[in-house]
Parts: sequence; C-alpha cells; structure tokens
Amino acid sequence: MKFVKIIFIFLLPLYLFAWKMESRSVTLPATIAGSSTWQTITFSQTYDTVPLVFALLDEGSGYNGDTPAIVRIKNVTTTSFEMVQVEAQSSVEAPSDQGPHPSVNVHYLVVEAGDHTLDDGTRLLAGLHSTTTKQGKNVPNPRGFDTINFATAFSSAPVVLGMVQTVANETNTLPGVASSPWLTQTIRNVGTSSFQIALERAETSAGSISASEDIAYLAMDAGIQSSIFDVNTCEVIDLETIRTSDSIRGWQNGCYSFNFVNTYASNPNVLGSQNTRDGGDGGWLRRCSLSTSSVGVNIDEDQAADSERRHTTERAGLAIFKKDFVFDSADTLKCKTLITEYREDECYWLGSSQVDIIDNQNANNAIAMNGATTIQPTSTANYSGLCRAGDFTGNNYADVDVAFTLGSTWTLSTWVEFPLSNATQTYHIFGSYTGTGDLPLLDYSANPNIKWGIYDNSGVYTTADFNDTLSGWHQLVFVNSSGNTSLYLDGTFHSSIALSTSGDVTVLNTSTDGLSTQTLSGNTDELKIWDTTLNTEEIQTLYNNEKAGKNYDGSTRICPTCDANATAGIWGLIGIPADFRTAANKDVADVFDEFPSGSYNVSANTDGWVVFKRDYNTTSNASSYSIVPYTGLPLEFGQGYWLITKVDQAWSENGLPNVDYNSTDSACVNAPCVEIDLTSVTLNFGAPDNDPNDGTGRNRNNMLGFAGHTPVDWADCRILVDGVAYTPSGAETAGYADKQVWQYNPGVSGANANGYTTCDDTTPGGCKLEPYKGFWIILHGLTKNKTVKLLIPKE
Repeated sequence: MKFVKIIFIFLLPLYLFAWKMESRSVTLPATIAGSSTWQTITFSQTYDTVPLVFALLDEGSGYNGDTPAIVRIKNVTTTSFEMVQVEAQSSVEAPSDQGPHPSVNVHYLVVEAGDHTLDDGTRLLAGLHSTTTKQGKNVPNPRGFDTINFATAFSSAPVVLGMVQTVANETNTLPGVASSPWLTQTIRNVGTSSFQIALERAETSAGSISASEDIAYLAMDAGIQSSIFDVNTCEVIDLETIRTSDSIRGWQNGCYSFNFVNTYASNPNVLGSQNTRDGGDGGWLRRCSLSTSSVGVNIDEDQAADSERRHTTERAGLAIFKKDFVFDSADTLKCKTLITEYREDECYWLGSSQVDIIDNQNANNAIAMNGATTIQPTSTANYSGLCRAGDFTGNNYADVDVAFTLGSTWTLSTWVEFPLSNATQTYHIFGSYTGTGDLPLLDYSANPNIKWGIYDNSGVYTTADFNDTLSGWHQLVFVNSSGNTSLYLDGTFHSSIALSTSGDVTVLNTSTDGLSTQTLSGNTDELKIWDTTLNTEEIQTLYNNEKAGKNYDGSTRICPTCDANATAGIWGLIGIPADFRTAANKDVADVFDEFPSGSYNVSANTDGWVVFKRDYNTTSNASSYSIVPYTGLPLEFGQGYWLITKVDQAWSENGLPNVDYNSTDSACVNAPCVEIDLTSVTLNFGAPDNDPNDGTGRNRNNMLGFAGHTPVDWADCRILVDGVAYTPSGAETAGYADKQVWQYNPGVSGANANGYTTCDDTTPGGCKLEPYKGFWIILHGLTKNKTVKLLIPKE
C-alpha cells in the first residue's frame, strides 16, 4: 500500500528578498577505505541563509567500467558543505570491495531557498522538505510519496532537481565502505501545481530510516533559454532547462543524448534529476557524456539484489549553465549597462555652451542652460549621502550635447528635493525627446494633488496619482518595458501607467518643449539612465547605496573639493579662481568673507590674518611682496597668493566667478584650457659667471595658483613659447624651463617653515596640479624677450 503525504509550500514574494546562487565543477578523489574522507567545498560567497545544494556526477573512470555511485552531502552551512561519492551494497562484490570508487567529476549548484524570478521572468522555486517517506523494492512498508504543492502554479510542468542534504540515518563511516542505508531522492508526477518526492532506497535493504532526512528541491520553468550575471566578472552566463522526453533508459541500455539550444564555447555545467519513477527497481540520474552541444544521461541502479542495471524509460529534468559562476541578486546592478550617469557633483557649471554636466559613464555630456548650476544643498533630509546637486529653479534646464537614443526598454533614476516650485511651470519633465514624447514627468496642474505622467510618442498623455506631502530628498526610479512604465519611490514600487516612450533624448530637467521656458523648478541629483530594466532588488540596492552616500553600484563616492582649507599659524600658498568673466572683479573681501574683516592685517590679534602678493621687477628677476588691501584691489587670475592666518578656518570659492576654460589653442590636451601669462627672464647676464654678453639671463620663478576644481596631470599641461607648445619635458630639453613643478609644503621643517616638494614625473598620472594650491614654474634664460604662457586643461 502506498501513502501520499501532501505538503503545502507558501513562499513570500520575490521582491522582499535578495538571493544568491553559484555553480562550480569539482573533482572528487577516489574513495579508499581508511585513506580518503569527506571533501569540504567552500562557497565563493557567504549566504544569508543556509542554501540548498544540488549535484550530478559523471561516469567517472569510464562509462562501462564504473560501479553504481551517487554523491552524498552533509553539514551545509552559509559558507561551505561536505561532499563525497559513495557506493551501495552489492550482491556481486565481496564485502571488502563494496564502497571504494575511482575519482569522479561533479557539477554542483548552490541556491538559497525562495521563489525567485530572473529579469526575463524565468522562475526558480527552491525549497527544503524534511521526510522519512521512502520508496524501495526491498524495504518494508509503508512506502509512499509526499506531495509538494506550489503556492503559485507554473505555466507548464517545470524541471525539478532534487538532492538529499543530510546523512541522519547513515550507520557506516563513509567513505570507502558501502553506504547504509542507501539513500537518494525520487521525484514523480511533476505538474504545473505540484510534484511528489520521497527518499529512494532502490533495491538495497541494508540499514533503515528512523530519522527525517532533508531533501532540497528546485523547480524551474522548463524549455527556457535565459541568462544571469556572474557578479564577480559581470560576464553573461547563459542558462537553459530541458524537460526530456520519456526515453531515458538504464546504465546497461546505453547513453541517451539531448541537444542544447544554446551554443557553448566549452562544456557547460549540467545539473539534473530523474523526474519520473516508472521502473520498479528504482534508480537515479547519472551523466554519461558531455560536449559543447549535448549531454548524455541514463538511469543508474544498484546491484544489491541482482547484477543487472537495465531500466525502463524515464523522464529527467536538466538545468544547464554556461560555466562556473557566482550570482547575487543584490549585486547585479553594477553589471547593467548605463547610458548616462550625471552625478551633478561638479563644483560649478559654466553654461554659455560649455559642456560642464559630465556623464561619468560615456560621452553624453550636457550643457547647463539659463543659469542652471550646482549647489551645496542646505538640506539633506532623507539623503545623508548628498555631495552636490543640480539647481534647476527658474528657467533652467540641461541641453544634451549629443542626443542619445532610448529604445523600448530603459530605466531612469534620479533624486528630487521636494516640495518643487510650480510658480511658473506646471510640468516637471525629466527629459524630452526630439519630436513627440517625453521621459516621465510630475504634473502640478491639479496642485496640490501631484500626479506623475507619461506623454508618449503618439501624443497620448496619461497620469497616475503621486504623493502631495513629500518633503526633503526622495529617489524616483522609472522602469519602461513591454508598453508599461512603472514608478518606484525610495526603492519601493509605487504605481504603473500603461504607456511607454522611446526616442532621441535632447534635453533634461525641463518643463516644456519651448527652450526659453524649460525648467524643473527644483533641485535634482544623480540622474542615470540604463538601456535595460532594473528589477526590484536592483532598485532597492540602488536606493540603499545612494542614500548611504555611495555610487549607484556600491563603490565609494568621493565628493569633489570645492573649498580650500586654511591651517592656523602657517603660511599657505593658494590659487584663486578669480578671472573676470563677470562684471564685478573680486577682491580679498569677496574671496575671504569667512574671515573676520576687523582682524585683517592686525598681527596682534589671535585671529589676525593677511594675504600677500608677489611683485616682479620688470627689469630684473628680483621680486618683493606686498600686502593686498582688504578691498579695492582685484585679485588676479592665475596668480599665486600667500596666506598667513592665526585662525583655523576653511574658505570657500563658491562665491567667486567661475573659471572660464576659453583657450582653444590647438596644444590643449583633451579639452579647452586656461591660459596663464608667465613672466620671462629679463636680465642680460647669466649665472654662474655673470657674463653680460652671453645673453642667457638668470632663472626666474613664476609663482602661480591652480584655479581648477580637480587635480590635473602636469603631463597634460603645455608651455607656450612664442606660440610653440612644449610638454614640460620638451620645454626643459629646449632650454626654456624646468620640467619640475615646485609645490609649497607647509610645515615640512616646522610649523611656520617654508617647505618645498618638487615633482618631475611628466608621465600621465604622475605629478598633478592640485585645486587651490600654489606652485612654481622655473623659466630659464632662453625665454628672454619671448612671450611665455602656461596652458592648463580642464579636468
């Protein structure tokens, strides 16, 4: 009599949990009594919960010569498990020969329990079932099956893998001797809503089952071709499943081959289980051949009751993976292809046709229009990781320098500071296409009942309710796929609209298609667009990473240096970005408004401080210093200034005019340059003999100040001598200048000492000019009566 126990499996939805999976190949050594032991297999990642392990071994030393064997596992933890190959009792071997087995190759798969879905909808339902229910030809009743019911049905009968995870009833010391009781799993009646499972004893009789054993199972959509990412390499790992025909026979009958749909460059990893139990002797699936195009399997049997290993036809479920991989659903975000990544962290945007809004992934840079600028926000509510942000209040927007194209699937993510202003505009559009259609927008037409909407390429406009009570910073993620656009708010699904858009993106953070009035009327940050859909776990990961101040993929975000520090009690050599692209020239009071004006140049005060300027004599190389008055004398662009202060306080350059990289000299490297005049040698005699006739002149130190916002390679700078451009090394070879750049290093020999460092590494990535730091360039006598300039490229 057969007994059937029904088990109902209820699993929480995928979007609540991240999950992990991996597959590897391993060679298990030959098992010889007294010399081999269980092999500890360490996972390539640590699992959040104890995972499930599945394994399939091949024919070992040779298909025709192998004795019956299976893989047994035990001690599965979050970091490892133990595995060994074992043999069953046999009527055709002497007792001392039962158990040893030659070396064998095994493919294994590790997956966390749950109801998982891949990006293309492929479903993997993994669970664990504890049971004493058994099947076997020569074991006493009761024999039966347990029924595993799926909480949600599959669209067709799935592929099911099974694997016993424990050795609770084992009485022999494995390996090297026959396993007792002999246990594998058996699966049958696989349907769309359930399957049946039991422990398989086959024809063995030794040992008994008194304690429950854990059986892992994995049900996967059948007949699919899908893919995942190896999160260590971001390589795409193709996978497929095969629900075979009911045609697989026994070990002695032959090897039954099934062709892959995918094409593999090398032999893939193959996992599988018998999915029917039509043979009365029982059995288990075993691999007997493998190539890049097909796999061969058959049904193996023990030889406990008889020596034959023939079997009637059975069906199997197979899962094929391209190669070894490591998968973590919470770590795949870094593998998705970004079209654009506007961090909006630049210290300034110039506008005026300057490409300043940088795409950190590709060349899809943008131009700040109508005064759009970056700011250091005063509020970081809900968003502690904020560096800088884009200010799009007023009639501001961003003009994409070269339009980029979005297809039928994409994801847009951005942070927005609420509440937005709707004083002049009703629609806050995150981007507009050429022609009809927009990226998603916020609609204030029914203020204060905010809605979000889609305006598609046919001119159809549809909205859905949003949230009219938001304040502070919030992340909005829009996912466009299969004719729908979904909104996620702060990492959680919000709502969907049955419209989609595609086209060439030309402007960002806009309000209408009329360029003169485009505005988002608010502050934004971190605008990114992917050319694919992000899944719910990736969106949650994105939110968690950015909220914590990291880059979207979890890597460390380094905020730019938009301030300079003044250290108490020492000299500082600084550079000030004070060119005259605005009408108001900046003086000391403008630049150093953080310092107490009443203490300027009052040395008796504990907070006294002063700015010095180096003055060159026009007929000699001599120089002197003068105190720059607090007001009335504009600071010169490109000039280095000495700062001495008794207070420890930072000063900010944000109120200054922005540096204008307006030199288009062909010698500029990669970008427009800042062009700074250098003072050349003027004397007509030179060291060391001071011969008035040799015409070489003495060296001259030019004290300069770097006006940029991020470090620039000294190797990318150029020295122009009468219009001819030289690299630093080239200028030294020609006799015009040192290739070294000299930088002030305060406190090297004491708190108030003048310390200097030199750097002459003129290879890319070598010496760098640092933001707001002063430096010296030494010109030589051959520059006499020549026009000398320095070109510093934009970072």
